[in-house]
Amino acid sequence: MKPAEGNGRHARKASKASIASFDASKLEFDIMSVGSERPDEYMTQQAWEGAFAAFDGCVADEKSRVKSDAEIPGDITLTVRLHPQGKPLGVNADGPKGLMKRKKLVDCMRDAAGSAGFPKYDGPPVETEMTLEVDPGYMEE
Repeated sequence: MKPAEGNGRHARKASKASIASFDASKLEFDIMSVGSERPDEYMTQQAWEGAFAAFDGCVADEKSRVKSDAEIPGDITLTVRLHPQGKPLGVNADGPKGLMKRKKLVDCMRDAAGSAGFPKYDGPPVETEMTLEVDPGYMEE
């Protein structure tokens, strides 16, 4: 028996992602302490696009880890709950079951989304979402 399992306790596997996930059904903030602004949509889109190189790095790391160049099928939806300072409060990921079993890949993609440079704004926390093909491949030029 492992030490964490003594006295009827069960060991839990912690996520390796450095960014927290969040409960999409709960959003707590003091409405009187924030403005009514929302983040600029163009700047938000630019932040997502700025993370594509990191997403590609996650895919390359996963292929190296499993020692295969085979395409990783599926789309992943990443949802970031933004703090008005442009920093993420959490990042959730959703996708096909087979993809979600690749914990290191999913955690890497969550971290990449959380590291994107989202814009600051004067308003309540909001969520921004991006669905992308995990391994779109590339075209030879």
